Amino acid sequence: MFIKIIKSFKNLVLSLLEYILLPILVIGCILIRMKKNRIDIGIGINPNINHIRWANALKKFGYTVETFVLGKPFYITSNFDHIYKGAFNSSFPMFLFLKCAGKYRIQILRMNGGVLSKCNSAIKYLEPRLLKLAGVKTIAIPYGSDCRILERTPNKYYAYTILQDAPLRSNKVIIKKVDTWCRYADVVVGQMDHVDYLPFWNCMRQSLHAIDTNSIKPSYPRPDGSIRIVHIYNHPACKGSDAAFNAVAELQKEGYEIELIAKCGIPNDEVLEHISKADIVVDQLVIGWYASFAVESMAHGKPTICYLRQDLAELFEKAGNVEKNEVPVISADVLTIKNVLRDLIERKEELYDIGKKTRQYCEKYHSLEAIGKWFDDIIRTKCIKSFK
Repeated sequence: MFIKIIKSFKNLVLSLLEYILLPILVIGCILIRMKKNRIDIGIGINPNINHIRWANALKKFGYTVETFVLGKPFYITSNFDHIYKGAFNSSFPMFLFLKCAGKYRIQILRMNGGVLSKCNSAIKYLEPRLLKLAGVKTIAIPYGSDCRILERTPNKYYAYTILQDAPLRSNKVIIKKVDTWCRYADVVVGQMDHVDYLPFWNCMRQSLHAIDTNSIKPSYPRPDGSIRIVHIYNHPACKGSDAAFNAVAELQKEGYEIELIAKCGIPNDEVLEHISKADIVVDQLVIGWYASFAVESMAHGKPTICYLRQDLAELFEKAGNVEKNEVPVISADVLTIKNVLRDLIERKEELYDIGKKTRQYCEKYHSLEAIGKWFDDIIRTKCIKSFK
């Protein structure tokens, strides 16, 4: 109880200091507008592996790019250009905000915001407007938990599984941040199932996950014995992991020669190693669209199982993001995963050809060249028309 009181008092003091410093922040933003010779793009502040891949993709199109993280990176990767740690940056993010605002012409951020998201006060919600004041263009791209508002999803089973994996969620904060960034960001990207949660977006793509396909040699499945199924998960309820485990166990009892490699919370290099040895990869069976793990699987040329909502598939087809029935991911949910696996196992001579299709799709839509081209088009048409 005493610790909670001390923490509340500290937050109150820091909030008051932030409001006192607000005029300085505004003046700083006005002065920053006049600064020349900024780096083209800064990508932050989450320690997301896609940020590194986006940076590499944008560099292929001539942009100067840096990634920056506020706080401790995840174990998955720490290869960011700038990692801002320490109590001062966390307690007084306004000074770091001015530094970053003066450093980059464009900031690519998530729906939970940039540096000012660490503020204790409501000043965090002023961040997109303060960046505009500083002459910084913003591209807001949701990644998952930063935008998932349970009452907005039509997938109620997914909402249920979220509550199993992460029962304590502050929807009010998420709603306010999402609605703020959708209103004030220069570009808002609707992608994957995230379109369910956004009140506005002005460009759309089926998925913005990127991977360096040139660095990955595909290993198409040629099973001549037991079929290896790989499932990597972090949130087992949202992934439908129990359904995958049960399906494999039941198929083994029926006499099918299969083995399951299931791993939780491992570094990305280990994820890629397991994928490379798989015959079939099982991603999530609940959410409704594919993401990073499926993209990594397709880059290796693996038949990839993942639940795809039909309404989202039709949306991306109608929007011209993909052609009709072009997505080669094999859809399955918690009720159908056993039958889908059985069907693939009984057609194991077709796994090679299925893997070829997933690799071709990945090269077309998720390679660094494809993602870099997409960003370049968006920047020139919706952000800064005469960028260079």
